[in-house]
Amino acid sequence: MLDPAPATERPRRLLCDGSFGTAVLTTANSALGAGVLAFPVAFRDAGLVGGSILLLVIGAAASVGLRTVLHCMSRAQAMDPSVKDYTKMVSAAFGTKAEVGVTVLILLYLFGACWGYLVLLADTAAPLVLKADPRLDEALARTLVQVCASVLCVGLCSLRSINTLKYSSAVSVAAVLTMVFMLVKNYAAHPCELGDCTAAPGPSDWCPAGECSGWCTGEQLARRPELCPGGTEGVSAWPADADQLLRALPLVAFALQCHIQGPAVYTEMPRRLQSSPAAHTAVALASSLVLIALYLPTGLAGYAAFGALTQGDVLTNFSTDDPLADVARGCIAVTALCAYPMQHFPARIVLHNAWAALLRRARCAGAPLAVDDAAAGTLPLQAPRAADDAAGGTLPLQRARGAPLGQPAAEQGEPLLPPSGEPSDAFILAEAAVWCALVLCVSLAAAGSSLSGVFSLVGALCGGNVIFTIPGALWLKLGEGSQPRRLLLAGPLIAIGALITVFGTYATIQQMVTGSR
Repeated sequence: MLDPAPATERPRRLLCDGSFGTAVLTTANSALGAGVLAFPVAFRDAGLVGGSILLLVIGAAASVGLRTVLHCMSRAQAMDPSVKDYTKMVSAAFGTKAEVGVTVLILLYLFGACWGYLVLLADTAAPLVLKADPRLDEALARTLVQVCASVLCVGLCSLRSINTLKYSSAVSVAAVLTMVFMLVKNYAAHPCELGDCTAAPGPSDWCPAGECSGWCTGEQLARRPELCPGGTEGVSAWPADADQLLRALPLVAFALQCHIQGPAVYTEMPRRLQSSPAAHTAVALASSLVLIALYLPTGLAGYAAFGALTQGDVLTNFSTDDPLADVARGCIAVTALCAYPMQHFPARIVLHNAWAALLRRARCAGAPLAVDDAAAGTLPLQAPRAADDAAGGTLPLQRARGAPLGQPAAEQGEPLLPPSGEPSDAFILAEAAVWCALVLCVSLAAAGSSLSGVFSLVGALCGGNVIFTIPGALWLKLGEGSQPRRLLLAGPLIAIGALITVFGTYATIQQMVTGSR
């Protein structure tokens, strides 16, 4: 728990509250990671001014969405204490059918995010491995990095509590700060200017000739077109067209996603923070400000240094002989290792809920509601008893699974079921091993995938929904005030989510089909 305290404890000033700081860092760390490296290419698509405005607008909306998630989690737990994660919060509001749909969406999102982190680790650590042993083949080096990282991630993903990662959260933020400093320093030393914008220090897949320029003059393009694959686009303040702006949307959304982890962070807050709407707002606002403060200089400095040839992973724009870039690669590798288990943690909760539900259904036909620990992978469950649970020392009866919040279980025609319990150590270890192995297999099978391409597709298909659309729908159901007042907040969130999902997916798929950068 995050410094648990009794509900009667006198309130503290938030800035002096260690639990508040831990909640902010843990929430921000769940969004930090590989997405920071794709921000320069998002600014390349949206422009310096357009990208800055887009980040601020989407960041503000994401902060409202996160505050909505925390508040709705408070409302859901007040009516059903067994609600502890994003999918159960949806189930409490809309029933099991909605829970199933959101479960699939979240699993796809989290799986894609973990896949992206493995791609990132290969991008950042493989050059360091090749520098240590030049005899290795690049493909072999990338494979070794991903296998070793997956083994480490099995251990990190086996931690029982998300709060155990609070120290890695501080390390992750420090690592990203180091990379931001490197990008800003590089821009200050070598800004991209017309006719003078070196974006590739050596031969690469996107610049076979080597020493390519990210902002060529018309004369340079006519004389040496092979050194000007980006043409004369250079650095612009605004997007060239609507398609480029739409391509930037899912990248920005992906990098701001910490909403799936929000309920887990809320559950481990002390009561004084859980019961305070002001604390919900402060945690959402502070974590969003941390992310914007890191992402904004990254996008500006990365794009302004490399112009039209800014890559989906900006570190590939740097030479493998650059020692400062090597430090940045090491820092981002640490960030990815810290972020991987943060993305996995909600997936474990979702998978355990599904596993326990399947076992209960298999036993519900006339069998006692008891689940063997070894078979179910849960801690012991309480069987339903009479209404005097408090006197008998057992858990209170819970809302029937699938009944919308506020509707009595009896009206659903379903028996009362107890909470699913906590996963056992055996379940945690087995699930972590299987998850990491599946992510590794997909990553190896799709070798050569673009980091920004993976994040764009995941952010468009899933990110817009879990960050905006679903929180907006939850607010309509669980929020405070009259329905028209709820709609004032929920309407814009749902509209933004729909925009990112529909148009962001269209622009991303179009880019993948046409093969444009």
